Amino acid sequence: MGKLPLSSNEAFPSPTLNNVTVLGALTGALDAGTVGGVSLDALSLRALLPFNSSLASSVGGYGLNAVVPDGSTPGKFWVSTVAGNVSVPGASGASWGDLFAGLVANAGGDLGGIVKASIDTPTGNPAFQDGTGNWHVVQPAGNYQAAGNYQPAGNYQAAGNYLETADTGQQSVAGPVSFMQNPTGTTAPLGTSDKSFATTEFAARLNSGRNLNTTVITSSQTYTVPAGVYKIRVRLQAAGGAAGGSADNTSGGGSSCASSGGAGAYVEAIFPATPGQQIPISIGVGGVGVTGKAGGTGGASTFGPFGSFAALSCPGGLGGYAGTQTSSSAASSIPGCPGNGLPSGPNIVYAVAAAGGLPGIAVLGTAAAPPGSNSPMGAGGAGITVYNGGTSQPGGNAGGWGGGGGAHANQQAAQNAGGAGANGVGIIDEFSA
Repeated sequence: MGKLPLSSNEAFPSPTLNNVTVLGALTGALDAGTVGGVSLDALSLRALLPFNSSLASSVGGYGLNAVVPDGSTPGKFWVSTVAGNVSVPGASGASWGDLFAGLVANAGGDLGGIVKASIDTPTGNPAFQDGTGNWHVVQPAGNYQAAGNYQPAGNYQAAGNYLETADTGQQSVAGPVSFMQNPTGTTAPLGTSDKSFATTEFAARLNSGRNLNTTVITSSQTYTVPAGVYKIRVRLQAAGGAAGGSADNTSGGGSSCASSGGAGAYVEAIFPATPGQQIPISIGVGGVGVTGKAGGTGGASTFGPFGSFAALSCPGGLGGYAGTQTSSSAASSIPGCPGNGLPSGPNIVYAVAAAGGLPGIAVLGTAAAPPGSNSPMGAGGAGITVYNGGTSQPGGNAGGWGGGGGAHANQQAAQNAGGAGANGVGIIDEFSA
């Protein structure tokens, strides 16, 4: 075998090897395939020299696991994957592998340099210790250890224990997680997909339009919007008026009849609301009957004002007129009281005006008392007629909410009062949205 010339980039890192001059040894011993008694095949395993095709051919190829530096990329090394390797590292189909393949570069410097490597127990995954003494476990894609280790940005465990809050701040939550998990968080607009926890408001709006409760209010007070309620329907009924009282007819053969009481107005309106919002509500009181005189007017019912909304208002029913004394040969007609107008206010979806009362009529010593007007939420009181010798009693009181009182009539009997009107009411239907 002839002498193998060495190029300038093929010099050995040391001028001697086992006390034998390297260049001399190469010129005199390449045919024997040794340098100072060391085979070049073995030498290729011990010296990190760039790949040399001539050398490879001379010694029958590089041995299995021989390592050579890359000739053009500093820090890159190749390892032979077969014995007798004469292929060129990096070439297509070459029998060389990247020595550091599979190791992830530390782009951010978080590890501070790998000091030690080991195997994690009980996972059996590789683990590395950084320069500050902290260990980091390498975990395959999709598998995450419950506590203490890193999860790649953007990858989250599908079931139960991990929820994404932001790309830069992964949070693990011991599941399951409900909409009530973080009630102080910011609620995203309905229909928006983001990384926020759901709040109580979001949970309520998710079930939009659901009727949560109905509150019945029978006395004036301040109504507080309950938690989770974002829309209310207000049903407001005003009080009814009392009927008039009849005149006395105990002497002679006369008769007397009063007119009945009118019913209170009714309204429905729908408003947006805020939990905790306080809204004044006033409930009208029914008119009171007076012996021998006109009946009292029913009180108005109101809701509000609140926020940007004016008050919702319902007028009460008017009282009936008193009857007059007549002789047995005369007649009298007492007109019914008029209605008292429509409700007023914002967001009204349905309204009924306050109704008038019915007239009272007495003819030739005979009378028949009319009943009170009905409201949308209650019946008017019954008309009561007392005859000669009968025990005097007032007209009938209205039932339910908002009806007018029934009239009193007499035939040769004592005077009395008309029936009372019914109180008003407020009914609030509460919705999630």
